[in-house]
Amino acid sequence: MSVASISLGREGAGPLLELVRFQLAARALEELLERWWRAGRVPRFDPPGRARTAQIGAAMGLTPDDLIVGGRRDFPASIARGHRFRAILRAAVGGEPLGGAAAELIGRGPGRASVAVGRALAARLQQSERVVLSFFGTAAVRDGSALGAIRAARDVNAPVIFVARGPLSGDPPLTHIDAALGVNVKVMLADDGTELRRAVVNTRPRVAQGGGPVVFDARFGESPAVARDTQRLQSAGQLSAEFERAVNDEIRAALWEARNLVEGGPS
Repeated sequence: MSVASISLGREGAGPLLELVRFQLAARALEELLERWWRAGRVPRFDPPGRARTAQIGAAMGLTPDDLIVGGRRDFPASIARGHRFRAILRAAVGGEPLGGAAAELIGRGPGRASVAVGRALAARLQQSERVVLSFFGTAAVRDGSALGAIRAARDVNAPVIFVARGPLSGDPPLTHIDAALGVNVKVMLADDGTELRRAVVNTRPRVAQGGGPVVFDARFGESPAVARDTQRLQSAGQLSAEFERAVNDEIRAALWEARNLVEGGPS
């Protein structure tokens, strides 16, 4: 079962409810993967933590033909793109990349942002309007690999939307060097998936039509106790403890089914 098939229990559920559902699903999967990592069942586990909001919000702003390139910790974005729990768990257990038409999560190490630029150019060669979403963190900023990829994307006008996610770790935002990068950099609130989704939706047509790459810096420092998307639902009276518990029960049932399939081998 994919997370997208889980009912929200409401007619005409909109993007905000979907976003919160994906956040709940990503949190449940993260908890399971952390348990498996501590038990030695997965070779490595990089928890997305609070970055999951930016990962999901950005992914939801894409069209079905677009592609995400990131690391294994970006699995919340792949959940929003329709990857099944079973595929994510199998990739984690095998230490393998998570591939597919919607997202490529290619593991650790520098160079993922450069891969995104290459994928975007390949799409351009095929005269496609595909946009590639590239996730990177502070480590890729400090070692320069992401910055070099952003400059390269600008130089060849590659249709890439770059999203910096994870902790700032005391670093300044990328707006400090946007002139050197030669691209438009916008700082986003890391705990506001709705606004990042809107920003990607609004920016994507220009990027697809040759307007050049853009960068959203959605890394976090201090955050509110409750994510802004959840606060919006609570303020609108759409998120009660009972409703959240019901959605969590459905998510955990789907995750349990996927876990049994993975533990039992290919079906």
